[in-house]
Amino acid sequence: MREMKYLYKKELIKYTDNLSIKMYVCRIETVPLHWHQELEIIMLVKGDLQVHVETHDYCMQKGDLILINSNNVHSFTGTDYQNLAVIIQMDMNMFQNLHPQIEKMEFICNSVTDLKSLDKYATLKSFLINILRVFHTKETGFIIEISIILQQIILSLIREFEINMIDEDNLEKSNDNLKRLERILDYIDLNYNRKITLEEISNHEYLSKYYFSHFFKNKMGMSFQSYLKYVRLRKAYEMLLHTNERVIDVAMMNGFANSQIFASSFKEQYGMTPKQLRIESKHGKLELKNDDKVQDHKYVDEDIKQALNLLK
Repeated sequence: MREMKYLYKKELIKYTDNLSIKMYVCRIETVPLHWHQELEIIMLVKGDLQVHVETHDYCMQKGDLILINSNNVHSFTGTDYQNLAVIIQMDMNMFQNLHPQIEKMEFICNSVTDLKSLDKYATLKSFLINILRVFHTKETGFIIEISIILQQIILSLIREFEINMIDEDNLEKSNDNLKRLERILDYIDLNYNRKITLEEISNHEYLSKYYFSHFFKNKMGMSFQSYLKYVRLRKAYEMLLHTNERVIDVAMMNGFANSQIFASSFKEQYGMTPKQLRIESKHGKLELKNDDKVQDHKYVDEDIKQALNLLK
């Protein structure tokens, strides 16, 4: 069976064309909670998109723009899969020499909630469109041109948008919390196939059950028990598809107390019983690409030219 890391995780960004950024145009179906060091800006070109950032939920519509600060836990869910988004992720360390305080800045940039300052969002959108155009044409010197536009974006954020300055203590606390979250997710990934109690995992992090429960819910948007069940179901789903183990054995090997609880939970999550999954899989009726419930990450790359045409 293909090995899977925990389902919600820190994302490592691979940069583009020797630049400390990644930019792409995509249709988003579902991207579970994750985080990364890079600042991320998402602009919705068409359709609708549900965005979760830390403890907040937003419904993006055509033309909306949201900035996600470094190490903010976030997720995306497409409502009708007809959306089109432009996403840029940039390493803020490349601006450290130009503005030493930048690593301590959290930008408040969200057109969904900020309805009074449309001009500054229009400026940011124009910068993103320019980068798209440069990436598309890649004329001589395009890396220099992109670097200039990136500096314009940062200058606009610093001058036009509200900023929360993070002091050293809070910055260290934030980093420690993310390290703690990684340890917790690793622990679940290593032990999901046996009974794990809230008391056990709380003790593992030297926390009270009350504090642990609130910490996990605030970071992940769901309870510890809900996440544990989701991991077990996802692992069981893989095993049902790729092994010949009996259903009752799949249940026991993935931490379920009995096959009845497993079958009930599985049907609630996937809309079919474990046996039905295997039958449909064998008859080629299972359309994985259209089922967001069984996809861990689903970005569908789209043509930059299409986005540029829609943005005219």
